[in-house]
Amino acid sequence: MADRYAYLPAIGIFVAAAWAAGEAAASRRRTGPAAAVGAMVVAAFALASSFEVFHWRSSEAVFSDALAVTRENAIAHLQLGRADSDAGRHEAADGHLRKAIRIDPESWKGWNNLGHSLRALGRFDEAVEALRAAVERQPESPAAHCDLGLALIQARRFPEAVRHHEATIALQPDFTEARLDLARMFVLAGAPERAVPHFRAVLQAGE
Repeated sequence: MADRYAYLPAIGIFVAAAWAAGEAAASRRRTGPAAAVGAMVVAAFALASSFEVFHWRSSEAVFSDALAVTRENAIAHLQLGRADSDAGRHEAADGHLRKAIRIDPESWKGWNNLGHSLRALGRFDEAVEALRAAVERQPESPAAHCDLGLALIQARRFPEAVRHHEATIALQPDFTEARLDLARMFVLAGAPERAVPHFRAVLQAGE
């Protein structure tokens, strides 16, 4: 049983230990050694609990510990990759996310998060391939299409970016970021008339 699942059952033990210590202190016949033993039991439990609180202090610590005691743990690598990415440690995130994908190649979140880290590292063509893999595994996700569209913009592959932003809006018409990016691409492509409906939709959404 994992230690964290033992906390509630252990409450009875803590209460019994505290009660015994109190009884020992209150009873003349059991003053001295018995009271000291009771106090030591409570102190030992408190010390053990403090170690566990430190041990489970964050999700990052939890999943690091999971990797230390398990093998081929895709979820742990995925969560650590996300934590590294959120902290700006994109090289470290890349390593964890690639391991997560190796273990579970069908994890669209693994591919999607890898794409985010690759974009942050400026490796746009690699990001496109990772995010394309995410879309292939989760084609009904507006966010996956939008993320791929953004990577395609950064890779200066605008026609493909337009297609994926249009797919985003088809799946989620109120996806403001996708509409704005799409409108900007139409303006830059010399087709402002195609941008107007998207700018209008964004303005209407803000009313």
